[in-house]
Amino acid sequence: MSAYNPTASPAECPEVSTSSWAAKATLPPTPNQELCSCMYNSLNDLFGTVCGLSNGSHYDGINANATIGEYSAYSMCNSTEQMAFVLNQYYQAQDSSNKASACNFDGSASIKSTQAPGATCSSLL
Repeated sequence: MSAYNPTASPAECPEVSTSSWAAKATLPPTPNQELCSCMYNSLNDLFGTVCGLSNGSHYDGINANATIGEYSAYSMCNSTEQMAFVLNQYYQAQDSSNKASACNFDGSASIKSTQAPGATCSSLL
């Protein structure tokens, strides 16, 4: 055992700038359930069909891309909260005379009452 002399060594990590390293060295935001709950409760959100909504700009708050190291504010929220965010963005983009009918989705969606954010939520949002 005293004569054992290992010759192998651990592989070196690739440089961030090389093509073999696809992700940026930026970490996603730390999960914050309180932030997600505050965002969710503050929305006039809709549940239903998401198909055909705009040009994708409604997703800006939930996008996450590890390859370029960009994470939106609500990218760590659960799928229900993210869907509510996207549908709320769609709802907010409608003109005031068209909001209720534009977001009906043939009866499969409804408008959720908002909750006034408390002090903690106001600072998070």
